[in-house]
Amino acid sequence: MTPENKYRRENRKYSVVEYNPAWPEKFNEIKLFLESVFKEKLEKIEHFGSTAIPGMKAKPVVDVLLVVKKMENFTEERDEMISAGWKFDANYDEPGGLGFYKTNEDGSKSEKVLIFETNSRKEKKVLVMRDYFRAFPEKSKEYSQLKEKNYLLHQNDYPAYQEAKSTFLKQIEKEAFEWDSSKN
Repeated sequence: MTPENKYRRENRKYSVVEYNPAWPEKFNEIKLFLESVFKEKLEKIEHFGSTAIPGMKAKPVVDVLLVVKKMENFTEERDEMISAGWKFDANYDEPGGLGFYKTNEDGSKSEKVLIFETNSRKEKKVLVMRDYFRAFPEKSKEYSQLKEKNYLLHQNDYPAYQEAKSTFLKQIEKEAFEWDSSKN
């Protein structure tokens, strides 16, 4: 298994739930903590993924993008994150990205932090897609319905759930980048 697809292919416990208005508040708590850990090394911290889209059904995992000026080992920061209960994973989500996550007692993920260098493709992708879903609530609703349907079909098979959404997400990514480039 290659690093870029490890995250998507590992079978794990998950759920899809209604939007929770507490998610942005949880993001703000995580953001304050990350600011205290990464200090001058960070460029920005953004809430992304389905928990950042008002009204969208989501896996209840608050996704955080931490954009840094320059990728490095972050040894001190990693130690501080681990001491605070975060688990570390190199190449989390895709090669070149560092990640941290927390889990619930049942093993499901509750929070995730991805670290990428400023102006990376990953930074652009997650923010453009987030903004596209926010701008087009009908697309958000369509995606929510697809997630709910696929969850019911694949409750115990996370890789199958991810695969069942992939065609839709590739199309949304294309639309989102076209929409974003038309704004400039």
